[in-house]
Amino acid sequence: MSEPRPPIAITPTSRSSATVTDVVLRETDQVRLVFRPQIVDNPHNRRACVDGSFIYQRKRKKDDWEDVNNISLSKVHSGEAYKLELHAEEVLNFLFTVGKLWKRYAREEVPSSPTTLVEVETRLAPLLSLNEPDLRALVEAHQDDTLTTVARVARLISGSSSFRTLLSANPERLPMLTASLGLASLKEAFSFWEVNSASSDEPLWQRGLSERAFLFSQLFHYPVVVVLEKAYVGGKRVSNTRGGVVDYLVQAEMTKSAVLIEIKTPSTPLLGGVYRGEDVYPPSRDLGGGIAQLLQYKATLQREVRDLRADYRDDLEADDPHCVLIIGNSAELDSPAKKQAFDRFRARLHGAAVVTFDELFARVKNLIDLLSGIGD
Repeated sequence: MSEPRPPIAITPTSRSSATVTDVVLRETDQVRLVFRPQIVDNPHNRRACVDGSFIYQRKRKKDDWEDVNNISLSKVHSGEAYKLELHAEEVLNFLFTVGKLWKRYAREEVPSSPTTLVEVETRLAPLLSLNEPDLRALVEAHQDDTLTTVARVARLISGSSSFRTLLSANPERLPMLTASLGLASLKEAFSFWEVNSASSDEPLWQRGLSERAFLFSQLFHYPVVVVLEKAYVGGKRVSNTRGGVVDYLVQAEMTKSAVLIEIKTPSTPLLGGVYRGEDVYPPSRDLGGGIAQLLQYKATLQREVRDLRADYRDDLEADDPHCVLIIGNSAELDSPAKKQAFDRFRARLHGAAVVTFDELFARVKNLIDLLSGIGD
């Protein structure tokens, strides 16, 4: 295995040019030949972005290299010639550096801050050279290994000071990176919805949302964390019966306020049958019961929050816990009268919100569409 080439340091000299560290092509104890590249912003031909000079250098007494005075070709007389011969390894080194610079800066602008290019380890180079279809095929064929690898890489770079330095020097790339990392999770969650949207299996939905708890953030305008699923919120009698257990106890990250989330299934009815032959539809038994259940949980949590803090979090606040019921599918509302009845009911609820499953995953789809456009 060949030795890795040294890093290439790039230093901006103006908005349209940058110097690059010398590429040593040939070296002895006292003399060496270098190529000194320069990156330029060529308005007439963007692909013509690298120029440079071949320079001979001599070593001074303090081991510093200094350029030898240039010989002007205008001083070459008739019958004379100036010959610069490069050996195969020297040509390879020259082409590698110029090619690396050209490949990057033929598509990007001259860097606005000092940048360092490092040669990728030989084992990684084939992976990074794959085009998108080949890379997608590799991921599909090794899904478990890919997931493990991505998680490990994300964990390592999150603690890397050099990676943080790279991001600070290239802040415009952060949205693209964030979008790429989040997009796969959102697409997987939306795929889960598409496959299971007709399922009435409540344990399946309990498990599915637990494994994708980041979806709860789509319900609010502020970040939240899941404290516990199937959480006891108080209400037991002396006989140790009738305690309230909410599907999810969630907490707002900043205010520490408690949020209670109860789920049904997408197939749970939203409305009951038409009332007295009129075009009026009451809430279904499950919808009304779910709201009443949540409000009961809220009351017991407010009453017993001091005791519950010892079991959950000592900073849990319960002055006015927000309550959310995730239930049903709005596709059931197949007439204007049904849509109006459902909207009127949930709009006038106090202390609780109702969100249908398809509304939750519509927000996910909107995020997918938004993030898919970042970095294109």
